[in-house]
Amino acid sequence: MLPPSARLSLGFASLALLKTPGYREAYSACLILSLGLRLEGGPVRLSVKDVSRLYEYWCVLALLRLIAEETGHPIPTADILAIEQQGLRVLLQQGQEQSIRFAASSSRRVSLTYNPQFGGQAVLTPQQPDVIVDIDDPDWPAVRLVLDAKYRLDSSVDYVHRYGSPGPPEDAINVLHRYRDAILDLEAGSRRPRRTVIQAAALFPYREVQTGDFSSSRQYEALQRLGVGALPFLPDQTDYVRDWLRSNLQSGSWSLADRAIPHRSQERATRWRTAASEPVLIGVLHSGAEAEHLGWILQRRMYYVPLARTEREIRQYDTRFVALYSPSILRSPPAVTHIAEVHEVEVIRRADIPTPWLASTDPDRLHILYHLGDVDLLKPPVANRGVERADRFSAPRWTTNLALRRAQVMRELLLETEPEWRLLEDLRAAQTPFHLRAGRRQLSTIDESRVGRAWFLVSGGRAQYRGAAGFVVQPYSGTEEYFPRSHEVARRLALLAGEAHDTGDGDN
Repeated sequence: MLPPSARLSLGFASLALLKTPGYREAYSACLILSLGLRLEGGPVRLSVKDVSRLYEYWCVLALLRLIAEETGHPIPTADILAIEQQGLRVLLQQGQEQSIRFAASSSRRVSLTYNPQFGGQAVLTPQQPDVIVDIDDPDWPAVRLVLDAKYRLDSSVDYVHRYGSPGPPEDAINVLHRYRDAILDLEAGSRRPRRTVIQAAALFPYREVQTGDFSSSRQYEALQRLGVGALPFLPDQTDYVRDWLRSNLQSGSWSLADRAIPHRSQERATRWRTAASEPVLIGVLHSGAEAEHLGWILQRRMYYVPLARTEREIRQYDTRFVALYSPSILRSPPAVTHIAEVHEVEVIRRADIPTPWLASTDPDRLHILYHLGDVDLLKPPVANRGVERADRFSAPRWTTNLALRRAQVMRELLLETEPEWRLLEDLRAAQTPFHLRAGRRQLSTIDESRVGRAWFLVSGGRAQYRGAAGFVVQPYSGTEEYFPRSHEVARRLALLAGEAHDTGDGDN
């Protein structure tokens, strides 16, 4: 039984009694209980009229609970509650950034940040969504999910007819599009920021009339397809948000990367880079039996060339595609007209390759026999015509799939590497007159795919790609110069062409 004075004063504590066993423990337990019942902070101070802010707080706490359940780790209460002398204080405060981190696995880290603030050099104007969920895997950049709590609900007839369900106002969805494009990261050593948000969802207070109705709405469909949409979220309507979080938290980084919408030019650039690493053999047809040879290739799906006796031709074994050149006897103008993927490479004696025409004078010479897939027409064909004259084409040549897919005329098949095509595009964009001429590769290496053999000629000089050394520019009067990037070379060649025009000098 506490003394009367203790019952009259909530802050009473007898120093003498605190030294006695039993009383000390009872007092500590009562103090802890008292502090636990004294809860202060942002959510507690709200009035009834602040229902939209209260919904925002509830969304954050409910998201924390769902993430804890999906990751199997408890909510780190130390990140949201602080023990103070007067009691417990909720650290969540609108307008102030607060991060709560979960250890999703031995390597993955998941964090929820309330009121994150994005600024600095990576963005033009500061951005502050309600909630960001970061998923961080080793060897991968962190990906982000954006969530915005929107208490306003549009249930007008036009809105429901357009989207298939009540939902947040359209301006709330537009804000999510802005967040996805504007929230960027600038990695150390990088000059250009990168997108980090893969999906963004607006949370709004709505309860389905029948279970599953919302899954047919445009807001839900767009979230899966476009990465921007909306999800209903109430104490008894959490399934959609739970399923959405689960699909992201239980997906590996490869799968998460697939959900980001890339720019179509980036996809094309990636395909071109892959194509630049794929060797292509442009084969010629047997002289005097061109039509018969072409028919044999189409029927047997084979093509053969003599086995090279030098290490430089090791790409004979790495050939990904075989293209066929149709001479003027078959079409006008002559052109590269067919292409086929190589399925198998075989080294075989020429006498063992069955052909309607006789074997060469050396039937025992080893040949590379390519077993091909479907032989398709190349659309469009690469015509053998140019500004000066048609190129002589009497022996097989090498190029890359990048050049074959992009070339419009035979001379452009010389451009086997990505940097060469970059320079060609830069020169054309700057409207600098130039033409191409074949040259010898300047580096004697087994892997020559990274070195160019085409010269870009302008009135005052020429340039060639030299692999890791960059581009060499050789003015017709002066010493040679090196540039690492194609746009720098394009500017230099434009200056040389302009100087030559001013002095009346032509090509050398």
